[in-house]
Parts: sequence; C-alpha cells; structure tokens
Amino acid sequence: MSFGIEKDYEMRGQVKQVILIDDSESEYDLSKRMFQVFMPRTELKWFPDGDQFMEFLKKDFAKISASTIVLMDVNMPAKGAREILTEMEEASFVGKIPVVI
Repeated sequence: MSFGIEKDYEMRGQVKQVILIDDSESEYDLSKRMFQVFMPRTELKWFPDGDQFMEFLKKDFAKISASTIVLMDVNMPAKGAREILTEMEEASFVGKIPVVI
C-alpha cells in the first residue's frame, strides 16, 4: 500500500535516518512497520533507553547525517527526554540534531 507520501520525502531527501528512543518494544514495532510502508528508504535505529542512545551519540556522532531526526519518548524508566536533552546540551549536541518529543 502506498499513499505517495514516501515519494515526496525521498525526492526532497529530507529524512534518511530516524533514531527512535522509546522503552516500549511495541512502539518500536509499530514505528518500524510505519517506516517500511511510508518511507522504505529511511533507516530506523532504535534505542530502548537514553543511556544506550547517549553512548551511541558520544561514540558515533560522525555517523549521524544532516538528514537525521530523533524521536524521543518523554517518560522512560531510567532516563526520560528531559534528562537526555540535558545530557545532549552538556555534550554540545543540542541544536545539531533535530529532536521531536
């Protein structure tokens, strides 16, 4: 099934990678299916907690392209969006990657 949405995004080349930070595996599964249908050329990376994401960000920031966005759950058990954003700011990552909460 296609609604033409993916073609619009792919033609503009706006989003090539989405990083999902969410402790719910069911949310990840739903997101993965959504991207497969609507934006099949977009890579989806999943981090079930903020600590794993921050570890990745500090180690592999160079692998994040300008066409990457981060989708983040507000409430997570170990570290929520506020704490992650604070860490990103302290590490000078805020403003370099678009974040949607």
